[in-house]
Amino acid sequence: MNTTPYIVSTGVKGIPHFLQSVKKSLNSEDFDTQEFYEQVRYFIKLISDGRLIICKTYNPNHAKIYLFKLEQGQVGRKNLFITGSSNLTKAGITTQEEFNVEIGDYGFEDAEEYFDSLWDEAVKITEDDVIKKKLIEVVEKKTLVKDITPFEAFVLVLKTYLDSYEKKSGWAVPD
Repeated sequence: MNTTPYIVSTGVKGIPHFLQSVKKSLNSEDFDTQEFYEQVRYFIKLISDGRLIICKTYNPNHAKIYLFKLEQGQVGRKNLFITGSSNLTKAGITTQEEFNVEIGDYGFEDAEEYFDSLWDEAVKITEDDVIKKKLIEVVEKKTLVKDITPFEAFVLVLKTYLDSYEKKSGWAVPD
């Protein structure tokens, strides 16, 4: 099994829909933080460098299996996996009522075999140069992460100011 970190995205219909869902997910006000921007840029660097591999299954698959191959002595065992209802999302980890089980002594090989079968049949997102380029373009140019010019920042601040002035005074900016 490859030691490069990877993600298998499931339940999405086609690459355009996948890219649209990435765009929608990354444009949430919940993520409008400096830490988030740094993390996304870090993931983009990993993708660009070929150190993070993302695939998408052809058919919807709601299974969640998190496999860990550990170094000797990390937690007293070589392999473990977590399975359960949690999605690897902010809500899935923090606020939703979810249940997961950590298993370290039985079934790792079966879970890994299941994962590998999904992996082998999945659409390669970051291993296809065209799709990889489009994914990076969507994240860098169509989400909150995008860089803006000083002029764009000025226009946004001016628009926000005029909108707030209009609400307070009842004065309307002409079209």
